[in-house]
Amino acid sequence: MLRKCTDEDISDEECEKVINPFYDNYDSYLEEYVVSEVIAFYIASSFYFIMILEVANMNKIEMRKVLANNLVALLDYKKISRKNIADDLKLSYTKVCDWTRARTYPSDIELGKLANYLETTVEQLTDGNSLINDSGFEPEQSSKKAKISVIDIGSEEWIIHPVDYEWVSTKYLTPETGYLMFDVVDDLMKPKYDIGDTVLVEFLNNKSIKEDGDYLVKLKEYDSWLFIHIYVKKDGYLVAPLNNNNSKSILPRFYTKKEFTESATQPHKAIRVSKNI
Repeated sequence: MLRKCTDEDISDEECEKVINPFYDNYDSYLEEYVVSEVIAFYIASSFYFIMILEVANMNKIEMRKVLANNLVALLDYKKISRKNIADDLKLSYTKVCDWTRARTYPSDIELGKLANYLETTVEQLTDGNSLINDSGFEPEQSSKKAKISVIDIGSEEWIIHPVDYEWVSTKYLTPETGYLMFDVVDDLMKPKYDIGDTVLVEFLNNKSIKEDGDYLVKLKEYDSWLFIHIYVKKDGYLVAPLNNNNSKSILPRFYTKKEFTESATQPHKAIRVSKNI
């Protein structure tokens, strides 16, 4: 089917006789090896996309169910009606009913108001392993206590993974504020804090440190959480351990406001400590 190259022209019939076999082979190859694979790829891709949507939707459904179960059990335990909540929080009765029936999910602001009204926390209301067991609300854990996540600040992971939980009286907590607990793992803050002391910290939602204090913070210069004292200066922040002879050899360091904003993430202020005696 190959023709010797010459300067002579050929007729259309001769051209088709030479070219058509190539086209036939090309079409056969596409039909046998390519088209079926392309169709299979698009079918699989569409199926995967649909599965992703279904999983996302299932997560939302599960969130609504968890909240509804916790809310119903808590209302029953406290002898509070849905109408009480609607009237006191100035919400529509239908909206509250939808929450208890897992039809809708409240906004972050509504969750905060709901938790405050019920003398609990947002974490407690939305946690599938919260105060609720097979028999309902756990009476031994008072409704005036909140379940706080305990983290390992010695971990190099920058994502919060709770390793345990502790119950804390709500009198130490502010509604709509996030809290964590951790055990001191180094000597940076001696003699005020010893290794093994358990510290309760509150998350600064606006990331603004406005007063001197002991803070749990992540600074990009270090590979883990840092529990350290921060002094607020006119033109920046002085980050300093209380123990300058610490085993990590961390010394006081000054940050301008811009440097600190670029370096620091997830600042939490210490508000309470339980000494390891």
